[in-house]
Amino acid sequence: MLSILAALSILLQEPPPKGPADWKVEVVAKYPDIKFPSVHCFAPDGRLFIGEDPMDMDGPVKGPADRILCLHPDGKVTVFAENLYAVFGIQYLDGKVYVHHTPKFSVFTDDHGVGKDRVDLIDCTNPNPAPGFNDHIPSNCRIAMDGYLYISTGDKGIYGAVGKDGNKAEIHGGGLARMRPDGTDLEVYSTGTRNHLDVAVTSEDELFTYDNTDDGHGWWTRATHMVDGGFYGYPWDYKPRRPYTLWMMADYGGGSGCASIAYNEDALPEKYRGNLFLSDWARKEVLRLDIVRDGATWKIVSTEKFLTGGGGEFRPLGLTWSPDGMSLYICDWNYGGWVAKGKQTGRLIKATYTGGASLASPKPAWYVPAATAQPFEATNADLIKGLSHTSREVRLVAQRRLADRKATKELEAVLASGSAPAKWHAIWALDAIGAGSPAIQAALKDADASVRRQAARQLGTRKVKEATDALVGLLKDADLTVQFHAATALGRIGAASAIPALQASLTGKDVFARYAAFHALNRIGRANSSAWTEIVKGLESPDAAVREGTLFALRETYEEPLAAALAKAPRSAESIAALAEIPRSPAPWKGQWWGTQPVAQPRPPKVIDYPGTTLVLESLRAALSDANPAVRRAAVDSVASTKDALAAATLRTCSRRKPTST
Repeated sequence: MLSILAALSILLQEPPPKGPADWKVEVVAKYPDIKFPSVHCFAPDGRLFIGEDPMDMDGPVKGPADRILCLHPDGKVTVFAENLYAVFGIQYLDGKVYVHHTPKFSVFTDDHGVGKDRVDLIDCTNPNPAPGFNDHIPSNCRIAMDGYLYISTGDKGIYGAVGKDGNKAEIHGGGLARMRPDGTDLEVYSTGTRNHLDVAVTSEDELFTYDNTDDGHGWWTRATHMVDGGFYGYPWDYKPRRPYTLWMMADYGGGSGCASIAYNEDALPEKYRGNLFLSDWARKEVLRLDIVRDGATWKIVSTEKFLTGGGGEFRPLGLTWSPDGMSLYICDWNYGGWVAKGKQTGRLIKATYTGGASLASPKPAWYVPAATAQPFEATNADLIKGLSHTSREVRLVAQRRLADRKATKELEAVLASGSAPAKWHAIWALDAIGAGSPAIQAALKDADASVRRQAARQLGTRKVKEATDALVGLLKDADLTVQFHAATALGRIGAASAIPALQASLTGKDVFARYAAFHALNRIGRANSSAWTEIVKGLESPDAAVREGTLFALRETYEEPLAAALAKAPRSAESIAALAEIPRSPAPWKGQWWGTQPVAQPRPPKVIDYPGTTLVLESLRAALSDANPAVRRAAVDSVASTKDALAAATLRTCSRRKPTST
């Protein structure tokens, strides 16, 4: 009888999802051993940290009722942390575990699988994340080569976030923020997306998200290349697509995009290297995307349905790779809904490559202890060798330990005579030390475009003004990605002397490189108010592309010096159109969510006066009587948008006048 019951139990168990023929897919844990798993990550020694989210199943949704388990390689399970809010972000780094449990962003010291010494790096990433349940919220984080933690948020946004050094970040909608692991240098990175739970980081620090649909208004589940300063249009500037926004790589129709992760290891065959893996909760699948560079961005050359539900309730959320690079682990919600009191659900899925032996290079003996805050034995030469290892994780650890040792001379030697990827990591190790700017500036002339890209990124991040002339030269680089990063760096530096070169770049045809140029002009104007006069001169260009790009550079900028520069500029249809965009600013966001279909609602009105308001309105009124018909027409068009009563009265007076005979 027992054997019959056991057999029946096996038959009733839901099967694992289906995968490729050369992959083994299995359920390695399930309820009640793990409950409602949301996100997970591995430590380099093979321990798995997995977040449980009963807040969004058993409730209450405002908790704190979530926790993190640590699954040890020997089968032991420890409770790493509990009494947490909605756990949707975990990153292991050098003996510490970073946990984003909105509204808190905390870090714990890892004491053999038990979290100690909790520090809240951000007290509040969103004060009211769960009107209903914890969806569309600030979520996962991933460490990049540049030393930043990149933080994903859905369109409930980031509000009221303050870092340890007082830096603030606010994202009204979806996007990415970033900060240092010590909680400093918090800033907005990109905006204008809808709802993704994760950000994939590649070996070269390229970032990608897998975004949700907009519930029926034309924004489908999409894979997107996320860049510094990027704006992607959601919710009022994407349908139809505007020329001042960036765009997706591809959309996949209906669905519910969740996690995204890149394969940066060396164990799998070449066809998997650099691939993106994306989980879709609604479509019950994990996608594999093969991507290649396309100008200043990327394109998808093939898409594989890597895992599919197979008829069961496969509901994938978090994704993470095993330390050996051979297995993808998936948090399976295993239920097609939220907030189901008493629902017994949750699985951990493991997909392991079985098509051949691991191709991984052996990891150095120093790697695991050096990556887990343990004593280790390695010379600087050993660590320098680690910068060239085929595993990104080994390279990152070598980079951080060389920075700890302040091995400036050795790192500069790598930049002088080494090759990529060691040069990339040398740049960022020098960045962490706070040294090496001359060596990094020299790397702007490297024969390898990938090295030039990283050098430009670093010099822009640190706002190295001495690099301005060299970066201006790179605006004409043969590689469009280098052009993009050079323009972005010039914007971060606030290099007013680069304005003419950036204006010339507005004639470029590559969407991402051109975007970087006009966004850089905006950053320069915001950093140096006196620069607006020179930037506005772009509206006088005989080239329509320069005039258009200049208009894009002025968007959503409510500053008196900009208003003054436009008022003093020669009147044109473009200058009047620019003034008509900035009579007042929208009311400050108060942190409320706009709901699932904001595009069905009007754009927030511009109702707040600022120091430039009077000058803008006076300039538009004066333009109503300009001798140039195109200027008058633009001024007339502005009356409706500005709702200026005096201008409307002037129009009525003009309309009552009898025409003068000639």
